[in-house]
Amino acid sequence: MNVSRSNDNAFTRMGRGVSRRFLPLLLFCLFPLFSWAAGERVLFISSYHPGFPTFFQQVEGLRSEVEPAGITLDVEFMDTKRFSGTGYEALFLEQLRFKLAKIPAYDAFIVADDAALRFALDHRQELFAGRPLIFCGVNNQELAHELSGTPDITGVIESISMRETLEALWRLRPGLKTVHALVDGEPGGQGDLRTYLEQREFFAGKNLQVLGLYDMTWNELQGRLSVLGPDEAILLLSAYRDRDQVSRSFEDALEFILKHANVPVLHLWEHGLGQGILGGRIISHREQGRIAGQLTLKILAGTPAHLIPVVEGSEANRYVFDHAVLTRFGIRESLLPRGSEVRGKPVSIFSQYGAEILVAIVVLGVQMILVGALINHISRLRRAQARIKDSEMRYRALFDANSDGILAADVATRRFVFANPAVCRMFGYSEEDFQTLSVDDIHPPECLEEVMDNFRAQASGQKDTAEELPCLRRDRSVFSADIRSFLLDFHGTACAVGLFRDVTERSRILDTLRQTQERLSLAIAGSNDGIWDWDRVSDQVYFSPRWKEIIGYEDHELTNDLEEWRSRIHPEDRERVLSVNNQFFTSGASHFVIEYRLLHKDGAYRWIMGRGTCLRDKDGVPYRMAGSHADITERKAMELELVNVRDAALAASVAKSAFLANMSHEIRTPLNGMMGMLQLLDSSSLSGEQKDYVRMAELSGRRLTALLSDILDISRIEAGKLVLTERAFDLEEMRASIITLFSLPARKKGISLDVELAPDLPSSLVGDDLRLRQILFNLVGNAIKFTGEGFVHTQISLLSCLPDNGCRLLFCVSDSGEGISDELLPTIFEPFVQGEGSYVRCHQGAGLGLAIVGRLMHMMGGALAIDSSDSGSTICFSMNFRIPEDAKKTDVKRVRPEESGRRNLSILLAEDDPVNMFAAQRILAKAGHAVTPASDGGQALELLRGAEFDLILMDVQMPVMDGLEATAAIRADKTIGDKSRIPIVAMTAYAMSGDQERFLAGGMDGYIAKPLDSTTLHETIFRVVSRKNEKQKALGADVLTGSDARATDPTEA
Repeated sequence: MNVSRSNDNAFTRMGRGVSRRFLPLLLFCLFPLFSWAAGERVLFISSYHPGFPTFFQQVEGLRSEVEPAGITLDVEFMDTKRFSGTGYEALFLEQLRFKLAKIPAYDAFIVADDAALRFALDHRQELFAGRPLIFCGVNNQELAHELSGTPDITGVIESISMRETLEALWRLRPGLKTVHALVDGEPGGQGDLRTYLEQREFFAGKNLQVLGLYDMTWNELQGRLSVLGPDEAILLLSAYRDRDQVSRSFEDALEFILKHANVPVLHLWEHGLGQGILGGRIISHREQGRIAGQLTLKILAGTPAHLIPVVEGSEANRYVFDHAVLTRFGIRESLLPRGSEVRGKPVSIFSQYGAEILVAIVVLGVQMILVGALINHISRLRRAQARIKDSEMRYRALFDANSDGILAADVATRRFVFANPAVCRMFGYSEEDFQTLSVDDIHPPECLEEVMDNFRAQASGQKDTAEELPCLRRDRSVFSADIRSFLLDFHGTACAVGLFRDVTERSRILDTLRQTQERLSLAIAGSNDGIWDWDRVSDQVYFSPRWKEIIGYEDHELTNDLEEWRSRIHPEDRERVLSVNNQFFTSGASHFVIEYRLLHKDGAYRWIMGRGTCLRDKDGVPYRMAGSHADITERKAMELELVNVRDAALAASVAKSAFLANMSHEIRTPLNGMMGMLQLLDSSSLSGEQKDYVRMAELSGRRLTALLSDILDISRIEAGKLVLTERAFDLEEMRASIITLFSLPARKKGISLDVELAPDLPSSLVGDDLRLRQILFNLVGNAIKFTGEGFVHTQISLLSCLPDNGCRLLFCVSDSGEGISDELLPTIFEPFVQGEGSYVRCHQGAGLGLAIVGRLMHMMGGALAIDSSDSGSTICFSMNFRIPEDAKKTDVKRVRPEESGRRNLSILLAEDDPVNMFAAQRILAKAGHAVTPASDGGQALELLRGAEFDLILMDVQMPVMDGLEATAAIRADKTIGDKSRIPIVAMTAYAMSGDQERFLAGGMDGYIAKPLDSTTLHETIFRVVSRKNEKQKALGADVLTGSDARATDPTEA
């Protein structure tokens, strides 16, 4: 079955037929006096009859190519769809033989579809001998490919898109189970059936069936169609004759199929669209005809047909679907393949009444042509006048818009004839004023002789330019002008036309340039630097006398040679210097600075600072370089001395950090005992006054602990030992920690405390959350400390998005406190700087908090700003973070021990200090826990082997076996079974930055710094034990479901 365009209603088809068939004849009859030269002629033989849907599309495609080339196209119809058999073919042969004998010979023959191609091949020698044969719409691909390269034969194959159509069908109907190919015994249909059956291998698992009309009658087909279900579809290949040779036209067959089958019907050709066909990847016969027309033009232009390969026809196919059928079966247009055309959508008035409008346009066009013939001469005259006027306007516009002044003077009288606006502005006269002036009036009297000499020379054509002649403005001021001139005949008068350009500014610039050159020369001489210049094109180099003097030579003693410079570079520096030069050549940088050593005349090396820049061509390649050399030998000696001093200072800083770390441990150990006893006292039966004493002592202890932490942090930062650690963290959790930590002191002072997260923030980030938390805690704590009433407000927002999944956040901490004085602002981030005098102090602190903030900000690449007044302060800082690939918006819910309940635990406590042991035992016992003491790591290991415990609290520094060694031994001990995974919490006086990470990396599950805080201790125990229980529940669920258990806690990794 061949391809066709979808038909509209009968009236529209009639209108289009009239416009296509009779409009050329109508125009021909309207212009009988026109004479058309006879050109080349081509005969088009169609396999079918004029009413067959593919014919007009093929003819449209052919005409789009051959008619613009002036080729006459005649048509013959074989009518094989309605008549067949050898007898009928003989009648057609006789008729065609008769016609060809009566008319002039055709230059080429075009045949459409298989029947016409077979006919042409059978009778080629008789009818078409020596003439090129071009075919299109041919389904027999094997025959078409065999003809490729045959003398005088080429064409385009009609190739169906079977596989693409089936793929589209299953995409549109995912629940489809069966596709039925409807086909009769026609040769073309049988060829398509073979292609269809070949798809079974590609669509393995899909049910591709055949409805063979050649094996059934139309009535039997009706029965088969009526039982098709919603999960089936029809692919219409060919349906013209049934088993009893009862024929139907395509339209009748399609109407029959759609009437009895309530399923989607697809088609590989264009006809049927708009009549109930769903669509598919269809063949465009217009494109087939257009390609055949192109091939014909190539052959008639002289290209032998056998040198033109047969064209594959699949490129002309496209996806086309019917809007009404898509709607009927509930198929969304978004499911259609990319580039699909959907027909049948609501159309414009022109689309609906195109034939009527076309007829009206033709009638109107004829009338306009008749009228146009009458006014043609007048139009030509008007166009000529318009061109003249346009030309005058263009030249006038150029004359008026020219930035150079234009003056024309009569050669004989020297009076001005015309002037443009630019020269009027230049001299201050109007155009009318110039007509009353002469050349003598626009130059100073003392220069007239020189001016007249130039005017006569230019008027006689001896010269065309006078440079920097003095000119006189209307206000009698003088300026310099370049004057270029030429002779012009203006209405019969010989005129000298002068182009004036004010060069006053140019003269000023040249003068400035001269002064700049002098200034540069003086600056170079004053800088005491040597100058070098390298032309990379010619490879010539220049070294100034001072350049040579720096390395001990007179100007004449050293040649200007590039190799001379290279040979004097210190061997240790040579590779680096040449590498920097090469990188500068290729990097596109504007300048470079490098320090290296050059050999002096006395045999020693001098340190040189080389600076340079370059000029680059359009490709970015330097073609000239220049720069300076400065002797920095003395500076280098000073730098070496400074390095030695710095190394000594660093060594002292390291020793100081080690001392501070040891002192921190030694102070925290007894402080832990003291704080523990105070917490025990606070939980005992004391009077109100006694409880106040205990709490004040606890507060002093916490201040001492915070002071120790600040001293250690500032020491570690200054020693360069603080290492930033990046990991994923949650902003909502950080917000909750700020509220939790500072809500109580804020409430006590009656201050409003809130932390606001912008809605466009990512839920999680990657960065050093511990240091970010430390910065925020310091800033919020300071704000609460220095705010007597009002508010402390923290706002976190997204500042910008960065490449590679990065972002920059803005943090602002605002308060309504007393503000920061202008005197303190420059030094507020220095260590030990405080906001009050030495003796009159309202607030406590060592002045280290903001110093740590400033140092951390610098390390983390942040930027910080302060806005302060009497009514409060705002400290803002910005910092870069990365966004995890799997970041999602999640609500973080912090579970506290009191929210979920807690149980009494059996705890193994490893602690060598008796006071700390006693304090921890009593705190744990008061919470209901059973505590077993161990004085070192080895004893803890032995006790664990002999008893069951829920948790180990492990001191780190102990005799015999320290806490890390004991943890490693427990984790590696296979003899104790599941006990090797018991939760272990470090309870230690090691509280320097990095200690917590080191202990967790050593196998511990949690960390508590001494001195202990009972609330923190209980929360840490609860968190670690809860995490273990959650993992055990997950493991049990995995065992029940048969899945492979995996560690989900980050600390296990």
